[in-house]
Amino acid sequence: MHEKIFITHHREDLIRPIDDLLLNIKKPLEERGVIIFLNGQLGSGKTAFVQELAYSVGVESRVQSPTFVLMKKYSIDSAVIPELYTLIHIDAYRLEPHHKESLNVEDFLSESGTLVLIEWPTSIDLGQELAFANIDFEIMPSLKKNNSNDDDESGEYANYDEIEDDNNEVRKIKIRYKN
Repeated sequence: MHEKIFITHHREDLIRPIDDLLLNIKKPLEERGVIIFLNGQLGSGKTAFVQELAYSVGVESRVQSPTFVLMKKYSIDSAVIPELYTLIHIDAYRLEPHHKESLNVEDFLSESGTLVLIEWPTSIDLGQELAFANIDFEIMPSLKKNNSNDDDESGEYANYDEIEDDNNEVRKIKIRYKN
């Protein structure tokens, strides 16, 4: 397993983790469907990530959260990632474990060219073995780069100072790839 961490300050910053994900799923998409679990609290950026990913691969219709319809399916004819034919977005927030049978998530694995993004996968007890990657979204305290010349690198955010201003939400996106 390997992981990558991205700090985003604006919605436009999502392109970096999206590009990383697309680069990593190209080869697997040729052989099977790929399932990605999206984890994080309400408002942490899961749906915004799906929207930006969808637009970046050529989805032209409006991408909305499937909270009340549970699942949205988008056909794709993409020059960006020709291996991708179908994007499926599932929001399991309102579901319970017994609902997972009706979603038949495992069936998507047999469909090459299918990318399935599942928000709140723990709500329906999906096994980790299904996920090609887990993406964790976390709202962080507002941070700015500390330009001091200190060589002390202790801690994950050693080169950042906390800002009092909460108007600019900073998010940490951690992508954990299975292989």
